[in-house]
Amino acid sequence: SFVAALNRMGVANWNGSTGVEGIKYYITIPSDKLEEGVEFWSWAVKSPKLDPAELETEKEVVINEIRGYHSDPDEIMQNALESRAYPAAPWRKNIDGPEENIRGATVEKLRAMREAFYIPRNAAVFVGGDVSAERAFAAVERFFGDWAGGPPPVIGEPPQGPIPAGVALVYPDDD
Repeated sequence: SFVAALNRMGVANWNGSTGVEGIKYYITIPSDKLEEGVEFWSWAVKSPKLDPAELETEKEVVINEIRGYHSDPDEIMQNALESRAYPAAPWRKNIDGPEENIRGATVEKLRAMREAFYIPRNAAVFVGGDVSAERAFAAVERFFGDWAGGPPPVIGEPPQGPIPAGVALVYPDDD
């Protein structure tokens, strides 16, 4: 139903990405569908359908992506550097983490994560393209304005000491 709704709006492109400091989702819609697109996205963010069967399918997709990261020389280098620079918590800045984290995901855990982190004070909506600022602000206010959220999320960042002495990383690169 997600893809069908995007197709009905004439969405040209949609995707998401996970980075060290945040998650980005985007859709590219015709400008005459701005309000419909913002409304659609507000429901996807505020009250997503979290289906256990779909979660199981998506787990395999994510695990395959992680395995791809583990075979990418740039990712291997970055992980090696971060594990030496942050020995107290080497996974803190690593977006893939161990496969067990993905395999252990449940709808309940995802709901708890959404309630803690997917809140207005921890999110931003960006609109660009052939629309006026007034129209964009009005659509975002209309469909996201009632979005309630809890307290700011507590990010458990373990204290990091100085980079250990004698740590060196050798990375051959053909470029």
